This record gives sequence, C-alpha cells and structure tokens, in this order.
Amino acid sequence: MKILCVCSRGVIKSVGFGWILKQKGYEVLSMGWGHSSPDTRKMLFDWSDRIVLVDEYINFEDTPEWKAKGVRIDVPSGVYQSPLDSELLGLAQEKLKELGFFGVKR
Repeated sequence: MKILCVCSRGVIKSVGFGWILKQKGYEVLSMGWGHSSPDTRKMLFDWSDRIVLVDEYINFEDTPEWKAKGVRIDVPSGVYQSPLDSELLGLAQEKLKELGFFGVKR
C-alpha cells in the first residue's frame, strides 16, 4: 500500500509518521503542503492509496482525493524538533494503530 503523509513543511511530523509506517512495510512518501505546487500535490495524491494528514491547520478535506483516501490526525506544530522524536513516534504508533494501519495487508 502506498501512503502519502502530509504536514505543513514535510520535514518533521509527516516524516516521523512515515518512518513508523515504513517500519511496518508500507511504501511511504512525505509531503510539505506549503512547499509543494498544486501539480505536485495532484501527482502525489494520485500516486497514493491512502493520505495521512498530520497537521492541525491544513484543510483539503473537501477535495475528492481526500474524501476517497484521507485520514486526519491533528498533531500540533512547533512541538517536535526531529522526525525521530520519541514522543512523536509514540504518538504516531498509537494513532496509526487506532486507525487500523497495523495488521493490514500491504
């Protein structure tokens, strides 16, 4: 399964969540909403089977791509300094498990 993780800059939150998903065997890309052109967003949305939005401010939930593939996890900005922050990875593990990403055929 191909998963696109999205946050505002594509540097910390989406990378941390993506790291957890990669450890579980998923094919993952991270994207920064504010650093991607509309064409790039469309290409990555089309590529992905699922979209994991890990930002409290970004809103594209009214798009057809989102409605078909998206899940939102509100993760506050400015809290974590690294994508491998142990608290961020713990939160990712917990939330992704709750959403059924583990134990699913990839």
